[in-house]
Amino acid sequence: MKSQQFNDKGAKHGGEKKANLKKKVLKSDICFQHQIPYETILTIQAKSCRIKKFALAAPDGLVLDFLIYTGADTVPVEDKQLYGLGGAVVKLLVGTIPTAKVTHFCTDRYFTGRAILDYLVSKNVFLIGTVMTNRTDGITGSFPKDTDMERGSTISRRHEDGKACLVKWEDKKSVPLLSSAFGIKPESSCKRWAKEPREIVDVRHPAIVSSNNTYMGGVDMMYRLISTWTKKWTMRVFTHFLNMSTCNAWIMYIRHCKQCKVTLKIDFI
Repeated sequence: MKSQQFNDKGAKHGGEKKANLKKKVLKSDICFQHQIPYETILTIQAKSCRIKKFALAAPDGLVLDFLIYTGADTVPVEDKQLYGLGGAVVKLLVGTIPTAKVTHFCTDRYFTGRAILDYLVSKNVFLIGTVMTNRTDGITGSFPKDTDMERGSTISRRHEDGKACLVKWEDKKSVPLLSSAFGIKPESSCKRWAKEPREIVDVRHPAIVSSNNTYMGGVDMMYRLISTWTKKWTMRVFTHFLNMSTCNAWIMYIRHCKQCKVTLKIDFI
């Protein structure tokens, strides 16, 4: 909450209306220490005690849509079987944006796949994203090993139908990318730190990497903006003592029930 106001109910306010409590949702991950019906663990999050959500954002951080993960029924079963969980989420989110004009859709490796790429092409949406090697139909196995590629080197394969291009770019480590919009050309350069000769150097990178780096940071920008809304120490103290009072009341309730030899009728959680 950005703003918090404390009122004395016993004080007279001269007929003024009770002050409103303004709330703003600042966190997209809500932490709990107990089980809830739609709790899950995803590899894309570090902590397992959070409610997960998927967000669709513009490059400047404007959130266009989001989807809260609520378990197996978050996405249709048919879509999950066809596209996987990540691809099914992409299908739901892309359905809420206008596609009359050509749209470029950037994803990370958790959501990228050939099946969802084909679906997006049919909707005039073109995918750009890093991809897991086990989602490339074994094509990455035919690429040179990382040790045989120099930094800045690139190799690509285009699918027979011409819809998808798979690119492997060598930076500090290899980066596989899949796209229906870009390939290698036109190439450009980016600044990277090199251990030898311990300075910043120019590294060649393909068009698919350049576009992915340019447009992929929308969700990260949103989190950076959220992080600027810090919680003041007064709110931390207030919530701490509120929680402590609640726990004390629960313990006293248990003691009272035992003393009176009555059954507990209220659950703490």
